[in-house]
Order: sequence, then structure tokens, then C-alpha cells
Amino acid sequence: VDFDVLFVNNLNEEFSAAMPSGSRSLSIDHCSDYVVCTSPESICLIGHNEDNGVASVNRTFILRTPGFTAFTYMGDLPSGAFGFNKKGVGFTLNWLGPKAAVVGGLGRGFISRSLLDAKTLEDAMRRATIAGQSTGHNYQLFEVGNGVVNIEVAPGGGGPANAVAYAVRNLTAASPRFHANQYTSLAVDQFTSNSSMHRMNRVAKLPVPTNASDILSILGDQVDRSYPIFHDELSHQRGDLADWTLATALIDVTHGTMKIFQGNPRNGVVVYEDRMG
Repeated sequence: VDFDVLFVNNLNEEFSAAMPSGSRSLSIDHCSDYVVCTSPESICLIGHNEDNGVASVNRTFILRTPGFTAFTYMGDLPSGAFGFNKKGVGFTLNWLGPKAAVVGGLGRGFISRSLLDAKTLEDAMRRATIAGQSTGHNYQLFEVGNGVVNIEVAPGGGGPANAVAYAVRNLTAASPRFHANQYTSLAVDQFTSNSSMHRMNRVAKLPVPTNASDILSILGDQVDRSYPIFHDELSHQRGDLADWTLATALIDVTHGTMKIFQGNPRNGVVVYEDRMG
């Protein structure tokens, strides 16, 4: 494959965001994240549904290298989804759609690839909030044994074009957090979708999870027939109007493990398990 083709493919979302509003084709239904730190056990868990369009079904793989492991889309940099490195530093990603875009700015795919080289949680935070970003993103950053932070990033921040705005939340037992493709910490003019609103409204009606089983149950929820949290053949047969869930990951930040589930995570079918760090 020609390098230019691969390069542009890894800037697909940035090119789309930079187009005139009338000609944009933005997909804003990608991914759900739930982070919970339990008390008194102080166990931090991240649950992540990796959602995308039907064209991405069966076009992903787990990339294992000496330095990192990442859930990866064919033709894309690792990773536009989730991953971790040999230092025990990792992330899950959640798409965000700020209406402002910086032409010529840094692409999200290159920032997430940089995260796989982070040596510490603080280093990952510095990389995620680097100035000059083209668009925005949400990061659940973690370091095994050192906790989780939620970061929302947007370009500009009211300053020069190469500036960046960001909000950081340290996640504790008092601050469980569900994220579904909408800014909730930064005041940013953004694109929203029915899928985001429906998922957030559904989660607001459910008890806050207190363990891994609870998180998986929520990430597998399909009560909302039009815009469920989990998307599969069954949900689409019932009238699902959104995307497809390609995989569900459960990350135990405290004990340093990651599990990937096949099908609805409520069924508990683990297809991949790894230790982090």
C-alpha cells in the first residue's frame, strides 16, 4: 500500500472535521467507557465498548510487540481503540466532536500512538494534552497500580490556533464516570448525536456499578431498542440505528490485567486475556 494512502487514512477524521459543515460526513456513535474505582477495596476498573461502522466488523486485530499491546484497525496506527505498554501505562479512547478544527494540526491517531511510548501516567497526560491538536478526544489514561485519569481535549481553547484546552479528572471511588462521545467537563461547542444522548440517559437510570460484573452488564445493555449501549446482530434485528460493537475490554488497573470479550459481555466469553506491565 502506498505510504500516502496510509498516511491520509490515519487522518480521516481530521480531514472530515476540516471540511465545510455542509459537506461533512462525521460519525459520532463510537464507543462507551465506564470507569469505576471501588471502595474499600480500592480496585480501579475500566470497561470499554469499541464501536464502529459495519465496514470495520472483522477488520481489527490485537497487535503484540515487545513494547506494547494494542487493539488495532487494519491500516491504522495502534491504537484508535485501547492498548497498554510494557511499563503498564495504557488507555482507552472515546471519540469527541468539537466543531472547531485546526487545519494542519496533530492527528488523534498519532497522539494515541505516542501514548504507547509513555513511561508513566504523568508522561501519558503530557502527551495527550500536547498543543497543536487538530481536533479533540477523550482519554482514559492509566498506569498499573497508580490509578486512572479522564482527560477531555479540544483545540484552541480560545487562544492561538496551536493552543489546546483540556480538563483532567482523577477518578476515585467517589467519582465513577461514564463517557459516550460528549464533552462533559470542557465547555466546548460540539457535535452530538442521538446515540450519545440515549446511552447517557440509559446509564443515568441504572445503579452505579460496584464491580466488574456490574460494568459488563451495563456495557451489554440493550433495553433501548433504537440506540442501545451494546450493538450486535440482535440489536440491529430489533431496530438499532447506530453502529456495531467490535469488542468489549475490561481493564483491571489495580491488578494489571486486561480481558477482551466476544459477543455481549454479559455472557462472559473471554477471547483474549493478558497481563499489563
